Amino acid sequence: MNTAEANLPSLANQISTIDPSLVQAELARRDPVEFHRQAWSLLEPATPYIHNWHIEFAYEYLQEVLAGRIRRLVLNWCPRASKSTCAEVMFPCWVWINRPEMRFVFTTCEETLARQHAVNRRIILQSEWYKRHFGIEIVEDQNLIFEHSNMMRGSMLQTTVGANVVGKGGHMIIVGDPINPDDNWYKPKRLNILRYVTQTLPSRLNDKRTGGIVIITHRLPPDDLTAVLEKMPHWTVVSIPAEETESRVYTFPRSRRTVVREQGDILWPEREDRSELELIRADLGDLAYEAQYNQRLASAVGGFFPQHCIRFWHHPGSSLTAVPVRMPDGSIFECACEPLPRSFDEVIQSWDLSGKGGTKNDFAVGGVWARKGVKKYRLDEVRRRMGLIQTIEAIKALSLRWPEAHTKLIEDRANGPSVQALDQGNIGGIVLIDPTHSKGHRAAATSPNFEKGEVYLPHPSLASWVKDYINELANFNPDVRGQANDRVDETCQAMQHFNRVPTRIWTLGDGQRKGKYIVGLDGRRLARTRLAAVGGLSVTPSQSAIAALEAGRRLRVSWEDYLREVRDAVKEWIIEQEAKGMKERAEWGSVEIKRLDAEMGKYDEAAVG
Repeated sequence: MNTAEANLPSLANQISTIDPSLVQAELARRDPVEFHRQAWSLLEPATPYIHNWHIEFAYEYLQEVLAGRIRRLVLNWCPRASKSTCAEVMFPCWVWINRPEMRFVFTTCEETLARQHAVNRRIILQSEWYKRHFGIEIVEDQNLIFEHSNMMRGSMLQTTVGANVVGKGGHMIIVGDPINPDDNWYKPKRLNILRYVTQTLPSRLNDKRTGGIVIITHRLPPDDLTAVLEKMPHWTVVSIPAEETESRVYTFPRSRRTVVREQGDILWPEREDRSELELIRADLGDLAYEAQYNQRLASAVGGFFPQHCIRFWHHPGSSLTAVPVRMPDGSIFECACEPLPRSFDEVIQSWDLSGKGGTKNDFAVGGVWARKGVKKYRLDEVRRRMGLIQTIEAIKALSLRWPEAHTKLIEDRANGPSVQALDQGNIGGIVLIDPTHSKGHRAAATSPNFEKGEVYLPHPSLASWVKDYINELANFNPDVRGQANDRVDETCQAMQHFNRVPTRIWTLGDGQRKGKYIVGLDGRRLARTRLAAVGGLSVTPSQSAIAALEAGRRLRVSWEDYLREVRDAVKEWIIEQEAKGMKERAEWGSVEIKRLDAEMGKYDEAAVG
C-alpha cells in the first residue's frame, strides 16, 4: 500500500467532518448567484426562491463592471423581476465578502425605494449568517438607515436622484429607476436626469479610470434615458423583453454560455405566465406595456394613437365600402364599417380653444362625441382659427346642430374661462376642465381607448376632416413644440370624461342600525351585488366592494352610471321587501332612493355648471 492509499481513509474522515454550512458559505463567497440563492430567505422568509437565467445574466454583467471591463452599463427589463434585488441589494453585499474596501453609492427616484433598498442591505449585513460565515463587521456608529460602513473603510451610501452628494463618492455608482413614470412625460425633467447621470455622477467616482456607473430600470414612454445612452459608444445597454418579439441569442459576457429565446418566449413564466402578462397589458395599455415590459418605445409600436386600431361608422340603413388601413407590418387591412347606434348613453361636446384668432395663431377645435357602452363615436367637428366672440358663436351653432350634446367640456385655459364668463347662461352645460398632467401623459391615458378598438370615426366619405384627424393623431409627439395638436387635446379631454370612474363606493344605511349596504362592482361589468340579510339589514364585505371598485377603475365605469346601478339595486330590493310584507325595510329603502336622487341631482347640476 503506497502513501496516497494509506491516507485515503483519513481524507475521507476529514471530508465527512466538514460542516456543510461552510461548504455552502464558500460557494456563496465565490458566486454571486449562489449568494443570492442563499440570502433570499433573509429578505423573503415566506416566499420560495424561484431561479431564472436572467439573474445569472445580470450578475455576469455586474461582475464585468466590477472588474473594470465595462465602465457604463444599462440593464433594462420588466418590473418585479428582481432588478433592484440583484443590483442594489445582493450584489454589493456579495462584493464586500471579497473586497470589503469597496465603496458604493446608490441613488433612486423615490425616498421610499431608497429606504427599502437600504433596509434590505442592512438586513443581510447584520444577519448572523452573513457575520458568521464572512466576517464582515459593520461599524456601529456608521450603521445608519441610509449609510453603512465596515472596518475596512468600505461604505454603502443610499441617496435619491438630485440630492446633494458633495464630499461623497464611490468605486461604483448604481442608479435604480432614475425617474418616476409620471415625471418622464415632462421633457425638462428627463433632461435633468440626463445631466445628473452624465455630468454629476461621473464626478462622484473615486477612480475615474476603473470606476463604473450602472443604471437599472425599464423603458418609459414617450422617450427615456436609455434612448439617449444607447447612442453613446461608451455605454453598454442590455435589454431583455418580457415577451420575445423575435428569435434572439443572449451571450453571457464572462462564461460565454448562450441562451436562445424564440419569438413569443416568456422571460419568467414561473412567476408571470402569458395569461398574467395579458392582464397587465390590459391594465397598462399597449403604449406603457410595450415600454415597461418589452422595452420598446412608442415609435416601434405605432405611437399613442395606432391608426390600425381606429374603427369607422356609417348611418343605419346605408352600406359603405370597407376602409383600407395599413397594419404595422405594412400589410393592408380592410376595416368594415359598423352602423351608428340609434341611441347613446351620453353625448358631449369637447373643445380646445385658442387664445386669439388670426392666421398665425392656433386653431380652436370642437368635437361632438357620443358613448354607447365602452364604444366612443366622434360625430362632428368644428376647427378653425377663431377669436373669443367667434368661438362663442361656433359653440352655439354646434349646440343647435347637436342639442343632445348638452355637456360642453372646455379646457380651463386660453379663452375657456372667458367663454363661460361672457356666455351668461345662453349656451349652458359648460364644464371647465383643468388639465392636471402634461400632453404626453394625457395622450398615454387615452391610448388604451384606441388600442382596444373602442374609438369610431365617420366613414371618410361622410366627413372631410377624418383623414386630417387621423394624421394629426398619428404624428403627435409631445416633445415637438409648435406642432398642431388641438385635436389631440380635445380628444384626450373627451376620453378622460368618458373614462371617469367612481372615487368612492356608495354605502347605504339609516345611521341607526349596525348593518349597512355596500353596493359594488362585480369585476366584469357594472352590477348589483347580491344583498345578503345580516341583522335585519343587508351587507357585503367591505373588502369585496373595494376590490370590485378597483375592477371598475380598470373598466372605466362612470360615477353617474354607478349611481344609476345602485339606485336600481335598491329599487329591486324595495320590491322584494314589499312582497315579503317588510314595510319598515321598504320605507327605509325609499329614503335611500331620495338620497341617491339628491346625489344624482348634484352631478347633473355640476354637468350643467
